[in-house]
Amino acid sequence: MRSENRGAAMASGPNVEVIDHGSPSGAQPPPSPAHHHLAATCRNRPEPAEPARRRRIPALRRPARPGQRWILAVVLVATLGGNVPATAPVAAASTYILMPRSELLSKPTSGAAWTALKTVADAALPAPDLCDINASHHVRTLAAALVYARTGIASYGSKARAAIMAALPTQRVGCTNAALALGRQLTAYVLAANLAGLAGTDDATFRSWLSAIRTKNIGGHPIWNSLVGTHRSSPNNWGAYAGASRIAADLYLGDQADLASAALVTRGFLGDRTAYAGFTTNLTSAALTWSCTGVVTTYTPEDGGCVKSGVNLDGGIAADISRGGSLRWPPSDPGIPYQLEAIQGVGLQTELLYRNGYPDAWGWSATGLKRAAAIVSRSAAAGGTGWNATNTSRQMPWLLNLRYGTTIPTQGAGIGRAIGFTDWLYGSGAAAPAPGGTTGGSSGGSSGGSSGGTTGGTTAAPVTTAPTVRVASTSVTPGRVPVAVHIGLARTSDGLRRYDLQISVDGAAWTSLSLATPTSTGRVVSLVSGHRYTFRARAVDLAGRVGGWTAAPTVRGSMIGDTAASIAYRGSWGSAAATAYIGGTVHYSRTAGPTATFRFSGSAVVIVGPRGPGRGRSAVYVDGHWVATIDQSGASFVARRMLLVRSVTAGAHTIVVKALGTAGRPMVAIDAFEVLGAG
Repeated sequence: MRSENRGAAMASGPNVEVIDHGSPSGAQPPPSPAHHHLAATCRNRPEPAEPARRRRIPALRRPARPGQRWILAVVLVATLGGNVPATAPVAAASTYILMPRSELLSKPTSGAAWTALKTVADAALPAPDLCDINASHHVRTLAAALVYARTGIASYGSKARAAIMAALPTQRVGCTNAALALGRQLTAYVLAANLAGLAGTDDATFRSWLSAIRTKNIGGHPIWNSLVGTHRSSPNNWGAYAGASRIAADLYLGDQADLASAALVTRGFLGDRTAYAGFTTNLTSAALTWSCTGVVTTYTPEDGGCVKSGVNLDGGIAADISRGGSLRWPPSDPGIPYQLEAIQGVGLQTELLYRNGYPDAWGWSATGLKRAAAIVSRSAAAGGTGWNATNTSRQMPWLLNLRYGTTIPTQGAGIGRAIGFTDWLYGSGAAAPAPGGTTGGSSGGSSGGSSGGTTGGTTAAPVTTAPTVRVASTSVTPGRVPVAVHIGLARTSDGLRRYDLQISVDGAAWTSLSLATPTSTGRVVSLVSGHRYTFRARAVDLAGRVGGWTAAPTVRGSMIGDTAASIAYRGSWGSAAATAYIGGTVHYSRTAGPTATFRFSGSAVVIVGPRGPGRGRSAVYVDGHWVATIDQSGASFVARRMLLVRSVTAGAHTIVVKALGTAGRPMVAIDAFEVLGAG
């Protein structure tokens, strides 16, 4: 898949590159390899030379790579987890798309927010309908999956998995507002599938359907008729919800190439035209009055800092806030309710990206979502519509307060458009005390973010969650494992002034790591192979109170070359030598059927390799189950790219890479394996 904006892809984040991998739309899983425990047999012969007409591109940070070569590496990542109660699901992943499993297991099983969540999970499900823009089946399914993931009670998992599969046939091509209905619902189904452990035939069916539905023309609107197309062109809440579903699907499928493209669109929506600037369809004259520039060719969905006709437009999502008519202050209804819809959709996009390889996402476009929230608060202060105006707008205050340390008024979250129960997920069911000492429960309208804190002069210092460490979306450098370290607030009563992040290598003294801004929620760190790393974080609030340090478990990185005895090759494989390869050699195949098997212990697997002309496809299996078909074809050769990220249950696993012998471009190869495990 190609980037949304050529030339901008490499600038999508600090040290973050576009990653290419994933199965083609609608692809069915290839037959499973016959054996997983294979004897290593290799033929030593040179790779064929690349035709002269193809331009040779030097490998990143390495000498130019000669010949027509297709290189594949597998990175194994042990994502951090915490103590797991005996009631946790036996087959649960160590990390979920939504948050690390250890973090979810820390959520309470008492209190108003938990009771509200469990009440929905216990209730009978209505009929699913992926064409109904006001459906609730998807969020109710998510409720069952959340309770299952938190408690391990099997009946909730079974309920969620059955509900997901029941929903798939209800998507109908041509139904009214099809892309909006799908965009509002699909995120919750994807999160539920991940949390409930969809597996076997159901998982394969869901993956195949999910891969295809992202780009399928489902009609229902003359322009916005597919998820990806709507995300790329819609400047309002349609695109916001479509983008959240697209990103969730990419994460479930492990499609890092499309995820990188989607991230550029998210940045563009928030106002970064250098990342993406394709939002020029269906703009009304009223929307242009709310735009800083008022000109289609320079339009951005979210306004930057500007004043127009005496109105501060900063943070306004012009195509939505204009739903009540042309520019006026405060906005006419239903302008703010539509602004809140867009905030929910883009907020989910940002949170999913933040949790999965884009640690600076909440800071994009000068904290774009914080500015989008501020215009809602300014409307309320001027006597217009404000927060919690509708049941579906009560999700984001909890998340915004947590990520930004703001004090947006909160109410019990309930069921939203694409997600629900954010008071339980992000606020532990109670609002923090507002400045001045008033508090409120989940049904009140108090200001605050996450739970905790006390009033007056005894206000507690802020508390951070333990940092999470995941493989980062960067190029592969010999001897190094790039990781994204994420920081989050567990509790604050007086806003956030800054985060502090420190690192310890091999048990040595703590050293501070710089952040892009004082409130940046993470950064990318390159771990040197063979060393042990520990990260810790703390927060400082606006009153100067300094929280205690919270540390993550120690991790270790290592690199394994393609000739290691732990890699078993079966079928027709050759070996070639070149200085550009990790360790100087590569195994390759040009026929259908050869397999490479590697046993590992970890909680995620990442496949790394190049893109370029003449490169083919491989099927990837984990523990005997097909998980993806990766395609490394590209317009020009680029070496050592992460092509697939796949979370697995922490522990011992077997991964098999099977060459498919793609017609006209059969070449595949294996260069190295990297492992990130417990220290």
